[in-house]
Parts: sequence; C-alpha cells; structure tokens
Amino acid sequence: MALKILPLIVIVCTLVLNIWYTEGCLPSGSSSSSSSSSSHDDDNFPHDINTQSELTALYNKRVVWVDNYQRPLGSFKSTWGPFYHAGVVVTTADGEKWLIHKGDSFGKSSQTVVVCAECMSSRWFRVGGHSVSYAKVGDYVGAGGIDYDFFADNCQDARDRMLELD
Repeated sequence: MALKILPLIVIVCTLVLNIWYTEGCLPSGSSSSSSSSSSHDDDNFPHDINTQSELTALYNKRVVWVDNYQRPLGSFKSTWGPFYHAGVVVTTADGEKWLIHKGDSFGKSSQTVVVCAECMSSRWFRVGGHSVSYAKVGDYVGAGGIDYDFFADNCQDARDRMLELD
C-alpha cells in the first residue's frame, strides 16, 4: 500500500514546490549570494544592493544573532509535517536584519539568497534563535550552498547548516 502511495506523494510534492515560492521573499529586493552588480538583468532580479562593494560590505558584517524561521508552502495556511519553507534571519552588529534562504530558481549564481528582512510576509514565523560569536553574513550564505536539490540540498538542509554556525 505504501509503495503505491509514494509516487502520488512525489507528484504532489513536486506540484507544491512549483508554487511554494510564489509568495514570500524572493530575490525581489534582494541580493543573490555571489554578486549583484548593476550589470545584472534587474528586471528579473531587482536588488537592494547594486554594487559588488556593497555586497562585499554586507557579507563582511558580523552576525550577533540568528533566528530560525519557517513559513507554509505556497498558499497553504499552515505548515504540515515536513512541508514548509525554511530560512534564517541574521541580525548584524549594526542592528540590520537579513533573511537568508534557499529555493529553486531564487538566485542567479546561487540558489541561496540574502533579502532584507523587512520584506518578509506575515506568514513567516520564528521558531527559535541564539546568539552568535564569530560568523559573518557571508558565512551563512556559504553554508546555505549554491545549488538547490529537493531531495539532497533543500531549504531545510541549508537552514540546518546555517544554524550550526557560530
């Protein structure tokens, strides 16, 4: 019985993943993880940060706090079991807050993106957090990873690696 249901679950998961990032913080108003120079096609990926020097400055900011966040997928009203989108919000030493999360087609050169936390929808909710001693924003982006794979390296895997940093 379970083997007959498995293909149906995979199909449903695939459909859900195709709509899961239609809401929430996409790279709109964000910076992709490796660069966001003004030569990018800003019609598809508009960024808060428009120069390499600004991005480098952000990546070098010291993180003092990290929060674990999640939200329901797509238009679902709540999370269900393992089906939710995950990310972290880092607070830098100067008080800025940035959402770092990963998703299929979120960025150009990396699927882990940095987004100003002010753009987060009300569907995101905090699950926990802790202080950080030594990590920088760039360390979190690096821990998120470049490539997205639903089964082997998804948003929850990236979030788990980011929460292990200090």
